Amino acid sequence: RISVSGGFNGTVALTTVYHGTVYPDTPTNGPMWVAGNSLPEARRQLGAAALGAYGLVPACGLDPVAAPTDTVYIMNTKPIITWVTSPTPLPVGRIYSSMWKLSADTVLLTSGETPSVTATTTVGTINGDSVTWVANTALPGIITRTATSDGTPLPDGRMLLLGGSTTGSNALANATLGVNNSGTIAWTSSTGLPSGRMFAAKVVLPDGRILLYGGSGANNTPTYADGYFGTITGNTIAWTAAVGNLPT
Repeated sequence: RISVSGGFNGTVALTTVYHGTVYPDTPTNGPMWVAGNSLPEARRQLGAAALGAYGLVPACGLDPVAAPTDTVYIMNTKPIITWVTSPTPLPVGRIYSSMWKLSADTVLLTSGETPSVTATTTVGTINGDSVTWVANTALPGIITRTATSDGTPLPDGRMLLLGGSTTGSNALANATLGVNNSGTIAWTSSTGLPSGRMFAAKVVLPDGRILLYGGSGANNTPTYADGYFGTITGNTIAWTAAVGNLPT
């Protein structure tokens, strides 16, 4: 199943949660959506990572008054979703961050805005309803608004940050790989995207390739409908255009 939580409807931040079960034989080959338990508070631009029975949903983002928040919630999915406020917030509220699963009980938050653009990273270790946050190796440069993902690392365990911005208005083509060395993250540059873009959507495919779609250019113009496949060999990525643009 897949889940969507929070968001923004153009006017206010949302608390809604939906779960989608994908049935290949449905007319659209898409997910069948059902409503889940709402988030404890409205939240948008949030980060999350699936951790088996648990997920951090969300662990950052904008609260209803558009201020970066440091509140963390634990989502228990067995047997139904219940929300618990963690007594251990983030060291500082941040938005537009990426979250990565490092192990069954640890996650990594990278980049974002606090509200200034940051290169800082922090590792969270889950123990029951508490999360211990410890600073980790900073990114090579300040970056925000990178491609969103579900927190899934590459098949070899590395993390991949794509695109983004250093100011919140320019659009980068950067690609940065992160290797987890016994809890310490080492960052290295990789082959950049064919075009700079913020807010693209990225997923790791079962065959190990990356699929990236959408996003926007500098100052959110233009909005892209195209996509790319990325094949990773070592520290390099070969990008090829995907056939078929997004409908809008």
